Amino acid sequence: MNETLLIQTLLSIAFALSCITNLYYSKNMKKMQKKLFEAYKDHPEVQRYIQHDLQYVSTIEAIKQLRVKYGFSIEDAKRMVERYK
Repeated sequence: MNETLLIQTLLSIAFALSCITNLYYSKNMKKMQKKLFEAYKDHPEVQRYIQHDLQYVSTIEAIKQLRVKYGFSIEDAKRMVERYK
């Protein structure tokens, strides 16, 4: 009985630490995505890529390609496509 209680306590602590770590990294990821968007927002390379290379693809495909090439989030890629297309 004592060992079972000890294992349950340790697993609960591990779960709580895992949740805290996930929240911390989630906040950091959002900050990094915001900084990435701000860095590329007015960049001529991105503007040129959207206006010339993605001119004939659908909006959804353009968002996908921007996410792959520059690592934008879905919302940021959508804003960039709407801005320059």
